Amino acid sequence: MSKPPVGRPFQKGQSGNPGGRKKIPVHVTELAQAETEACIKKLVALRDGKKVAHSVQLGATLALLDRAWGKPSQPIEGNFNLSALTDEQLQQLAGIRAAASQSGGNSG
Repeated sequence: MSKPPVGRPFQKGQSGNPGGRKKIPVHVTELAQAETEACIKKLVALRDGKKVAHSVQLGATLALLDRAWGKPSQPIEGNFNLSALTDEQLQQLAGIRAAASQSGGNSG
């Protein structure tokens, strides 16, 4: 068996997977979606089980919350010197912030 190449195995700008990830067949997605209710019921049963380990109950609880409300956002802290930015960069930031607030994103 040969060793993998050291460094960059592809030329700069060349993808190792130009076709991208293969699409999941529609019927597989539909089959999985059809099981959603049963899976939620199983998570509830695990969460409420009397003889279920606390770690399993916690995992089921977190899975239910994540599916209902999405995973909580994690704030990113930093010390930014906005006076060092150009007018163009400040306009780009303002546009990003406006788009995030319109889409319901956390604008800080």
